[in-house]
Order: sequence, then C-alpha cells, then structure tokens
Amino acid sequence: MPTSKRMSETLSNIRVLKFGGGDRTVKFEPGDYVKFEIKDDKTGEAEWMWLRIDYCDEPNKMVFGWLDSQPVLLSANVKLGQHLAVSYDNIREHKKPIEF
Repeated sequence: MPTSKRMSETLSNIRVLKFGGGDRTVKFEPGDYVKFEIKDDKTGEAEWMWLRIDYCDEPNKMVFGWLDSQPVLLSANVKLGQHLAVSYDNIREHKKPIEF
C-alpha cells in the first residue's frame, strides 16, 4: 500500500496542517515543543501556537502532538489539548521542555 494511502487512513481522526517553508534539518523528539502558524483560509487570519510532540514521522516530514496553546482567533477550528499533525513546512520554532 502506498505511504500516502496509509497516512490518509492513519490520520482520519487527526487534523493535518500543511503550508509554509520551515526548517527541515531539526530532529524532533517526543516531549519537545514546536511553534507553528495556522491560517484560516476564509478570513486570512493567522495564529501562532505551541504543540507538544508525541511522535515524529520523518519520512513524511510530519510531527504529531497535543496543542499546548489556547487558540484565540481560531477557537472554532482547534482546541487546547487537541491532537494535531503538523507538517515540517509549518514549524517556525523548536524548543526542548527545559527551555521554558
């Protein structure tokens, strides 16, 4: 089965966020935090949020984790604690837990 088909099946209950051009050289580990930008395609509004990583899919350039920020502008679309998949292209900052 092609990887993209497996990913579609695996991600059926997870919102996938893809866009932008982030740093692809960083190694992400469970427990790390990444800041990513999410945009509303209808309004053009954008918001920066933190995600606590629980899994990294290096071949597909995706991180999976729990939203660690309270959305303000996009609260109808995503919620604190929601499990998300974020493309590496969308990541703007990376921190270890001890850096907070």
